Amino acid sequence: MEPMAGTRLKWQGCIVTDEPERAAALSGFGAPEVRYRTVSVQALVSGGMSDPIPSVVLIADALPPEIDCEIVRKMNPGSVVVQVVSERGAVPPVMADAQYPDAVVYYPVDDKILSWTWGTVRRLLVRQRVEDDTRVLLQKAKTALSAYRRRNGRSDATTLKEREMLQHSLKQITLMTEERDRLEEKLAGVLKKQLADTDRLVDLLPDFLESRWPTHRGHSRKTQEIAVSLSHHLGMSEAMQRVIGNAARLHDIGLLGVTDPLLSDADLEDRAKQQFLAGAPERAARFLEGFSQFREEAQLIRYMREHVDGTGLPKGLKGKRIPLGSRILAVSEFFDERVNRNEQMSGPEALALMESLTGTRFDPRVIHALHQYLNRHPAHPDDRTLELKLYELKPGMRLATGIFAESGAKLVAGDTVLTEAAIAHLAKYNQDSPLEEMVFIRVEHGLQEAMQPHDGGM
Repeated sequence: MEPMAGTRLKWQGCIVTDEPERAAALSGFGAPEVRYRTVSVQALVSGGMSDPIPSVVLIADALPPEIDCEIVRKMNPGSVVVQVVSERGAVPPVMADAQYPDAVVYYPVDDKILSWTWGTVRRLLVRQRVEDDTRVLLQKAKTALSAYRRRNGRSDATTLKEREMLQHSLKQITLMTEERDRLEEKLAGVLKKQLADTDRLVDLLPDFLESRWPTHRGHSRKTQEIAVSLSHHLGMSEAMQRVIGNAARLHDIGLLGVTDPLLSDADLEDRAKQQFLAGAPERAARFLEGFSQFREEAQLIRYMREHVDGTGLPKGLKGKRIPLGSRILAVSEFFDERVNRNEQMSGPEALALMESLTGTRFDPRVIHALHQYLNRHPAHPDDRTLELKLYELKPGMRLATGIFAESGAKLVAGDTVLTEAAIAHLAKYNQDSPLEEMVFIRVEHGLQEAMQPHDGGM
């Protein structure tokens, strides 16, 4: 019986018999999964088993004992022997001793017997093949493990030791993390206390100075208020706002240790007094540098007498080379000196004076921020001005303060009545070099009403 066309053969087999009729009857055993070839008993006796033993061996004739023994010796671990007998008890002794055959076919055979016997044989073959594959896989796994250990020089004991070391390291990391959190909490408490101590010192020194010279009373605190507001408007960080506020509060401590007559003697030449006062920021900076928490404040105070055109003290720094905090201190201190401490001028008068010094002594950006501060904290309601954007300007409006380029150059002076040409000039300049977004306009009769949107009449 030939296997069906296209069927994949899983096993090879042989039928050992001298009788063609019996070979033909057994050739369908296991078809289409086994292809058989016939081997005569005489061929086995004369030539021996030179070929490898196939997967399925059907022994259909009685064989000499030596041939049986050779078959048993050459059997592959996955082979199955089927003994074909004419009656029960006819299995050769050698095969029986070797625990063969795995199955018995009674001759003559029919399809029912072949089908039933082949099912048994097939299960044996599958089981043996699985066992063979399992042995191969286990051997490959052992080989791979041995190669890994040789390559890495590690054993199970080494791996266990590394695992213990890893667990120990993780435990140490956990302890270190807990200790770090504890130290951070402690450090936060120390920093909080240090800030509180710093605040007390910042208040103590100016209060001591003002107790000796009543004319300075409230000056440092008001300067601090203005400076912090300007730094906030200019977009500085909260930490930097705090530094600038401290510097404003401490900027006059360079006057400590000076005898009273030097400041109060009316006969003292103004030039000598001015020279002494001009050196006060440097003395304050040197004093504050002795405290690690005031080193940033010291630098801002040191350069607060610098002018943006490079004519100031102590180094003649120019423009943006002067720290922004120092430029803020200069504007805040100058304004409060004229308006609050000496009460020489009103807010608008002091602002007009400072505008005349803008671009030479003061930074235009800081003056612009000061004007916004005064709009929000006017001494009198009449001091308030309108804040308009460039595209909102109209002919006939009067500027409350000048308009400056970033370089400090004055484009339009304060108190100027705007014309269409002036507005067009500002718009063109703004396209090339952006100006401050807000422009300050004096509030005049009818202007606010003109700026309000009108409802359509019914």
